[in-house]
Amino acid sequence: MFEDLPNKPYYVFLLAILGGVGLSLGTWWSPLILFVAFLPLLEIDIHLKHKNASGTYLYFFIYIFIALLIWNAVFATINLSLPWQEVWLQILLSTLFQTWVFILFRITRDAINEAYGYFSWVLYWLSLEYVLLVTGFPEVGLILGNAFAKSTYLVQWYEVTGVLGGSMWILSINVFLYLAIRSKFSVNRKVFGIYVCMILAIAYVVSLYFKNEDLARTPTREISISTSEIRNIKTCASQELFRGSLLASQVKAFICAHKQNASLSANYFLDQAKLRAIENRCFALVLIEDSQLGLINPAGEFLKNVPKASELQVRAKSRTTFYAKQGDYLGRLAVFLAIGLFLTGLIRHQIGPKDKTSVPLK
Repeated sequence: MFEDLPNKPYYVFLLAILGGVGLSLGTWWSPLILFVAFLPLLEIDIHLKHKNASGTYLYFFIYIFIALLIWNAVFATINLSLPWQEVWLQILLSTLFQTWVFILFRITRDAINEAYGYFSWVLYWLSLEYVLLVTGFPEVGLILGNAFAKSTYLVQWYEVTGVLGGSMWILSINVFLYLAIRSKFSVNRKVFGIYVCMILAIAYVVSLYFKNEDLARTPTREISISTSEIRNIKTCASQELFRGSLLASQVKAFICAHKQNASLSANYFLDQAKLRAIENRCFALVLIEDSQLGLINPAGEFLKNVPKASELQVRAKSRTTFYAKQGDYLGRLAVFLAIGLFLTGLIRHQIGPKDKTSVPLK
């Protein structure tokens, strides 16, 4: 029944819909779905490549745009607290930026080879996310690594890599899994399958290690503070939460965040505070209602709602994480490598023969 499906004229359109739904479910329901959500989009690329028809770049752009538009629209519907007339441009721009990541990937793949092409896709996507983070683009929720706010036990190593480490994890799994599925040779399928298992297992074990290490070795001290005395609780912006700023001047164990002027829903805003707490290994105190504060521990676990005018006692951490010191170094490295790889592709396309070495897929 499904053997002839790739030959159907609607096959690529179905892949686009499947990819958009998968990405939406991954960011809304379970981040584990994101480990396979990009597979239909990668299949669109290979399918159109082997058709050898004119205008494949245009078709590729259209189908990828459809998939990513579904993702962005679903995210905006669920997580943005703004009317549609105020977010439509944001949705289209975000979709366009992400689609061009795939176009640049295809250009690089065609100019060099498939192996460099998939590597460039990871770099281009991380570069885009880094630019969105540093420029404060409103659709910061579509940073892939932010999806792990619902499964913080998997990403305790964010204190080293930050949220971009989660994005790189998702993208790498998609690439190796796709190569494992589509490779012509059984030995390649086994090798790439082993890579997938190793990356998943190592990341999980390291996450457990970092959580236990933080609890065991990080110096703590008892702090008692009146929540009504946190000066910036009514003035700090949502983007400052996303960047992990320590805003309580008298107690550096806290990240204060204001929800009222944010474009994100309360639940999503609270989810992102969990990841910022892990990145900085500090308690996060988030204003989620006019009179309620949410308390999140350094492991990204929501503890309780705290009345705004109350005394609060916590065991505050006194350690600065690697990520807090270095910032989004993965993003900076990705931008540097992406520029170099794209320029290499342009030069080789102009003056040298293409290296046809690639991973056989069909």
